[in-house]
Amino acid sequence: MKESEERYSILLECASDGIVSLNSRGKIIEFNRKAEEIFQYTKDEVLGRNLSIIVPKYYFPTHRKGITDIIESKKSRIGKTMEVVGLRRDGTQFPHEISVSTFRVGDEVIFTAIIRDISERKKAEEKIKRQNEELILLNSIAQIIGQSINLEEILNSTLGFVMDTSKANVGAIFLPNHSKLTLAAYKSKFEKNPKKKRGDEIKLGDNSIGYAAQKGKIVISNNTRDRRQKIPTIISHFSKLKYFICLPLKSKEKVVGVLFIGDSHEIRFTGKDENLLNSIGNSIAVSIENAILFEEIKAANLEIAQEREKLEHLTMKLIVSQEDERRKISRELHDEAGQLISTLKINLEMMGKKLPGNLTTISNLVKKSTELVDQSSYEIKRLCTNLHPSLLDSLGLQAALSSYIEEFQESYGVKTEFNYGGIKKRFPIEIERVIYRAVQESLNNIAKHARASRLSVSLLDTPISIIVTVEDNGVGFDVKRTLSSHEVNRGLGILGIKERMCLVNGHITIKSKKGNGTVIRLEIPKKV
Repeated sequence: MKESEERYSILLECASDGIVSLNSRGKIIEFNRKAEEIFQYTKDEVLGRNLSIIVPKYYFPTHRKGITDIIESKKSRIGKTMEVVGLRRDGTQFPHEISVSTFRVGDEVIFTAIIRDISERKKAEEKIKRQNEELILLNSIAQIIGQSINLEEILNSTLGFVMDTSKANVGAIFLPNHSKLTLAAYKSKFEKNPKKKRGDEIKLGDNSIGYAAQKGKIVISNNTRDRRQKIPTIISHFSKLKYFICLPLKSKEKVVGVLFIGDSHEIRFTGKDENLLNSIGNSIAVSIENAILFEEIKAANLEIAQEREKLEHLTMKLIVSQEDERRKISRELHDEAGQLISTLKINLEMMGKKLPGNLTTISNLVKKSTELVDQSSYEIKRLCTNLHPSLLDSLGLQAALSSYIEEFQESYGVKTEFNYGGIKKRFPIEIERVIYRAVQESLNNIAKHARASRLSVSLLDTPISIIVTVEDNGVGFDVKRTLSSHEVNRGLGILGIKERMCLVNGHITIKSKKGNGTVIRLEIPKKV
């Protein structure tokens, strides 16, 4: 018997869990070494003492009732594990698991509790829970930020979300403007219709908001007596805000704004949440920078578009001016030089008729001069047509192209084909001029470089666009190399076509390969 008691005592003292036994009066009758470690009492200090020494007062009535119920039931029990709160010698409370079993010795009921301190486990669980909550919060902010690239929408939506999350009734976001901070967003649940407007300013370094912006540090306070922690009067109901946070919004250590939230009661975030607050601030700061950058790019693009529009307008005026000048020169050549050459021819012919028959040498010279006059007349006519095709004004694009292509065939011996599907209606004159000059330049390039024996030009009128295709069976060329100005003459010609096409919002596509000919496709939308 004595040996068994010694063995029991050794097992009790070596147990890895605390073991505490009580009698039916709630007095402690056993307290092992692990229990001493858990509760910070020695065995001698607690033996014979009431259970209340290791149980918080608010728990004791529950324990007392449980003991009474078990005694009255007159049954032994094997307890189940439950989580309760214990009381250490220094007054601190801690969570632990307890499993209570009962057995009877005569009329006496003995309660034995196996106790395991779960403080560390609870801390770990709480930490994981908090981390999950933080991740959910940051993910929610990321989703809100990702819904818009508009600065005002981002500021208002993130401010509202942070206020709801922190249970704050007043919030504002300030953005830097030189040496000041400008109010960019404001919300107040104290007011049905907040009257605060964007544009109110405070200086850097002034009050808590200015301090947070200047130093890049979070201000969390419930003490408004400190000058640095005072709230600016532009925040409505500032006298009621005993608890507030000023969060610098930083991106790569650069402060791009300050978020303020406050209330008359405690808000969710405290000094322990500094890392989370910094993460929130960084997320908002990046979105603000992106939105500002987007606005700058949009403004720059608008400015570029306006400049491009001016340039296109000036280019169009230049081309119209060139066409007018060409028309004028063409008319003068036709009217003045043409008339002179015609008169010269008539005179030469009359001179030839009046010469005596024995002056053969002079007659031949007059005949050759007349032929040169005819050739000059033809060249002047061709030059007039190149400068300004009169058919384009009088009969339209189809007639002008048909005449030009036929003349090209006669001049260069290239077999040509022109398909226009019986189109009879006129297009706007600026489009007809662009198409005519583009075809003219394309055929000039074919004559100079392609060594083609056959070419075709097609004109197609669709519901949404006008499509022109010029195709030859020539030697082809390296499009990329040519457009990079290695072949200056042809490259400049193609660039000229591109410039004209841009004026009518048109598009040019060139497909060519050495030895396989070339296809040039022009497409001009109907609504220019």
